[in-house]
Amino acid sequence: MTKSYIISGVRGATGKRGDSLRADRLAVELSLPVVPNEQLVKWKVLLAGRDELAVVVNRQGAPAGGAQGNRLKLDWTHLDTVSAAGRNRRQPLLKAVLGKRKPGPGYVVLDCTAGLGEDAWLLTALGCSVIAVERNPVLFALVRDAWARIGIEQQIPARRFRIVQAEARDVLISFGNRGDLEQRAESVRGYPECLPRPDTVYLDPMFPGHLKRKTAEKKSMRLARAIVGECRDDSEALLDLALKAAGSRVVLKRPRKAPVLCSESGPPTHQITGRGMRYDIYIQTS
Repeated sequence: MTKSYIISGVRGATGKRGDSLRADRLAVELSLPVVPNEQLVKWKVLLAGRDELAVVVNRQGAPAGGAQGNRLKLDWTHLDTVSAAGRNRRQPLLKAVLGKRKPGPGYVVLDCTAGLGEDAWLLTALGCSVIAVERNPVLFALVRDAWARIGIEQQIPARRFRIVQAEARDVLISFGNRGDLEQRAESVRGYPECLPRPDTVYLDPMFPGHLKRKTAEKKSMRLARAIVGECRDDSEALLDLALKAAGSRVVLKRPRKAPVLCSESGPPTHQITGRGMRYDIYIQTS
C-alpha cells in the first residue's frame, strides 16, 4: 500500500461534504492518508468522490490525472449479459463453472481471486449466487463501488453478489472447517457464517510478470498490476484447499500454454479452451 493516497473533490462529483466524508471513511478503512490536490505527485492515487471511486496510476512525479496519468474505474455495465450471445451457456466461462447445470440462485460460486470483478459479475448476472474474494484493499474498494453502482439499475442480480476482503487461503480453510465456527471467525474476520458452501470454486490468479503473448494486455489489467505490485502465483497452494471447500468442482483459469497443475487427486478431469486461455476443471469426487 505504499505510494497510495486518497483525495476528495473529484472533478464532476456533487456535494463537497459528501466527497470529504467518503474520502475520510476510506482513509480509515484502508489506512491511507488524505492529501490535498496540489500535492498529488505520487505514483498511485485513489480518487474518492461521492459519485465515483477511481485509481490514477502515474509515472513517478507526474501530476494525477495529467496527460501521463491512467485512470482505472470499474464499470460493469458494458458487459453483455442481455443478448443471446451474452447469455449463451456454451461460452467457455459458463461451461467451465456450471458444467451441465443451469444457472440459478441456488448455485453458489466462490470466486477466490475477484480482481476487477468482471467474471464474478457475469456469473451473477446470468443467474448464479457469487461470493467474490479479493485480498488487495484498493481493488476490493473498487469492486465494491462497481457493485453498488450497478445495483441501482440491476437490483435483483446485485442481491446475489457478495464481496469479501480476505486472503483466498483463509476463506477456503474456513469452508473446510465449517463445523468449527470459532476457527472460521478467527481465520476470516467478519466473514458471515450463514453463507452456503460453494458448488464451484473459481480460481483466476494474477500471475507474476506476464507470459509472452501476441496481443497486448488490456489497459485495465495493466493498471490492476500496477495497483497490486509484484504478486506470487499461489494456484498450486490454493488448488487442494479449493477441492476441499467445493461442493462439486474447482475451475482454474490458466494461460493457454501454461503447464497443467495436478491436485492431490491428480490432473484436471477435463479442460475447456478459450481465446488465449483455458479452464482446467477438477471434479470433486469425495
